[in-house]
Amino acid sequence: MVPILQDLRFDRVSRLSRIQIDWSLITALIERWRRSETHSIYLPFGECTISLQDVSILLGLRIDGPTVIGFTSVEGGWDDYIQRVLGVKPGKEGLVGGRVKCTWLNKIFPSLLDDASDLQLQRYTQSYLL
Repeated sequence: MVPILQDLRFDRVSRLSRIQIDWSLITALIERWRRSETHSIYLPFGECTISLQDVSILLGLRIDGPTVIGFTSVEGGWDDYIQRVLGVKPGKEGLVGGRVKCTWLNKIFPSLLDDASDLQLQRYTQSYLL
């Protein structure tokens, strides 16, 4: 899977470990956030804004180049599209509108087998990215 992610320049995101969420810290930051005014967080030492460059550095994602956009409707419907991409039709269990449920993805693609074919590897990688 790593070579595919490297080709997509998405390999650094795959190396992120699970982040332990500090709910008290998040609550404190939200209380100091001036959404309607400047979208900044006010701290005792001054004003702080999280920029796109900050996210790029933390996650290793590119922020230059062509824009990546998605589409909201597909010919034949989302069920058929996901079946073409992942090889499995999600139905009502795995699809809510145009969104694929992560619980369904984890159930369908629990782990990658050692002897997986190239197609299985590609589909597993696509489900991992979702």
